[in-house]
Amino acid sequence: MKHGAIYTEAPECRDCFKCVRECGVKAIKIEDAKAEIIDHYCTYCGTCFRVCPGKAKKVRDDLEDARSLVSNGNTILLLAPSFRAEFSSKEGRGILQKVGTLGF
Repeated sequence: MKHGAIYTEAPECRDCFKCVRECGVKAIKIEDAKAEIIDHYCTYCGTCFRVCPGKAKKVRDDLEDARSLVSNGNTILLLAPSFRAEFSSKEGRGILQKVGTLGF
């Protein structure tokens, strides 16, 4: 089963609900006494991942899928216009170099 970009590993959830309290967009619900992310509300800010004391929040790793798509030549990379505002010139160049090594 493919998880959302950020998801909860239920056995690791301690029922502390810290992620629920910290989520700025209220994208976490309680189901079967576990905190579950509501994908269509989530903005993927990572707050729940950072505040989870039990490390129950996980970030899906799609690197191998991306490498496969790039190797097939069927993929492009599209950066948000805000990219330059978010990163310094040095950081931006580093990121662009790294995505270049992936084949973009």
